[in-house]
Amino acid sequence: MTAPGPAAHPQLSAYARIGHAVLLSAVLPLDDAGRVAGAGIAAQTTLALERLRDAATRAGVSLARAAAVHVYLRDAADFAGMNAAYAPFFQVDPPTRTTVVAPPTDPAALIAVSALVIPDDQPREVIHPAGWKRSAHPYSYAVRSGNTLWLSGLVSRRGADGTAVDGDVGTQTRVILDNARDLLAAAGWTFADVVSARVYITDAGDFAAMNAVYREAFAGTPPPVRATVLAGLMQPALRVEITFVAVRDAARVVVGPAGALPFSPAIAAAAGCSSPVSWATPPAPASTPPRRRARSSPASARRCRSAGWAGPTCGKR
Repeated sequence: MTAPGPAAHPQLSAYARIGHAVLLSAVLPLDDAGRVAGAGIAAQTTLALERLRDAATRAGVSLARAAAVHVYLRDAADFAGMNAAYAPFFQVDPPTRTTVVAPPTDPAALIAVSALVIPDDQPREVIHPAGWKRSAHPYSYAVRSGNTLWLSGLVSRRGADGTAVDGDVGTQTRVILDNARDLLAAAGWTFADVVSARVYITDAGDFAAMNAVYREAFAGTPPPVRATVLAGLMQPALRVEITFVAVRDAARVVVGPAGALPFSPAIAAAAGCSSPVSWATPPAPASTPPRRRARSSPASARRCRSAGWAGPTCGKR
């Protein structure tokens, strides 16, 4: 990975290249003076995406060719307003997207956004299973570039018609995994190709029940690396959301011994480039569920805000 982007802060690059993709750091809706601007979620979403688009341009790519976007909201009630302002930026074949409640560190900011973008000289294809209804929101369920496939954050909805499936975290996890299986199959892939997962749960008490169902999907194959965090989701009934990345590489290697939980410590695979790229699970005691809240270092949080960055780990230790 290279980080050629100009740094807003010595600890942060505006963008970095990994294989043939460009990662754009999360941005806040800041004005030219570095202050949060915009009254309401629509104005702040527009400003944040304009800043992200500017960062993409400086990196030599187009934000319209994003493969994956992460949106961090202060309040789930802003979901509809965010979507209305977000949609004009991605009018054709929008990227995958994961949206969670993870309040930006600046109390005036309602939103932060990050993205992974595919350069113009690389393939980019939306993957959609036959018989599935298109999302009512401005995102695609899956985007492929070369041998890498990004999936949107999946929740407990039927792929065929988008209707919600109620139930406990085990039921919802099973619906999500069934949908992920269909998306992978539409690309000609399986769970054996998944290298990375992010699991968002709303209650730490659901950790064990989620794992019990999750591990079934990876029986007989090394599971992906994984991060599991507590976050609010976009509907009160939702208990879990999962985002996957898959890489088709016969030479992929699991690095390190597996623990008791269903994730690998690290995986090396060639993600659209000639050299391997590694994914790693953040270290944590194998028996420990996600913490309810991380402590914030005031000095670290101030550095993050001055850099114009926000996200669920900004200022956390």
